[in-house]
Amino acid sequence: LHSFRLPKFGRIGKRRRGKLLDFWEDRLKGVEYNINKFKAVYGRSTSPIVNKVNNILAKAYVKARRRVSMLDLTKESSFSPLHLDLTPANMFARKRKVVLVDWGSSKIGDPAHELSTFFLANNLSKSEIESFFRHYKTSDNSMLARVGADMPLVAIGNVCWYLTKGKESINLDIGPEVVKSF
Repeated sequence: LHSFRLPKFGRIGKRRRGKLLDFWEDRLKGVEYNINKFKAVYGRSTSPIVNKVNNILAKAYVKARRRVSMLDLTKESSFSPLHLDLTPANMFARKRKVVLVDWGSSKIGDPAHELSTFFLANNLSKSEIESFFRHYKTSDNSMLARVGADMPLVAIGNVCWYLTKGKESINLDIGPEVVKSF
């Protein structure tokens, strides 16, 4: 999945190689943006649910930053095209090959981000993720740690996006449990 070359990948991004640190700093900035957007939309609310979501997001973000700080991100790495929406609806089998559609969320980056996004989008259990890594062929020994650090960031981003997508406010009966589980 992450070993093919593309001579031109247009608008998705130009960075093909770089330090993992650069990618992860961008990841953290993106999550901070989502949290700030949530605060901008719900900042004036006095709802106990909003306060609870805000506290859960803050704690999850601190936990995620701690996980990221424990990673060795100093090495140079090849980045890969990331689809970032690998769900059954975007995968089709054709002539014994899998064709991926809907590249609207794609970018160039660390393959660990693709995996963490895939695991969360498809609700894989801990045992399914462990099984995946028993069979995943990579020489990158830090992949599992990077996926573990990224999963809370993906969850935070997803919750913030859902709760703020083009609306000034919505019913907050959902969301906190998703982030809290990480």
